[in-house]
Amino acid sequence: MKVTVDKAKLIAALQRKQAEDVARFNGENSLYETKQYSARQGYLTNLREYVKQIENGAEPLEEYDLERRLNRGLDWGKEPKGLNPKFASALERLSLIAMDEIQMNESDEYLSLI
Repeated sequence: MKVTVDKAKLIAALQRKQAEDVARFNGENSLYETKQYSARQGYLTNLREYVKQIENGAEPLEEYDLERRLNRGLDWGKEPKGLNPKFASALERLSLIAMDEIQMNESDEYLSLI
């Protein structure tokens, strides 16, 4: 079944969702960068400790053990999920439509945003 939707309301809803997506991405990216910085500092600390132990006569570790040792206790974080391109794409397509009202299917996912 077709439903008539006001184009301005649909654009406003899509812009709101896009802004929420940008805010989510910025928050995740900020957290990721903070974790990366903290992990790099911890990695350097672990490396200094390892070099100090080598200088004091300890046996060098194999590559796998060394990497585990240097990454011990570090949280590198998870890379943030990118921005959802469907909002920008939908806004671009809507900007090309000249009509003020749009016919949509009831099952259309964008209809749930209004």
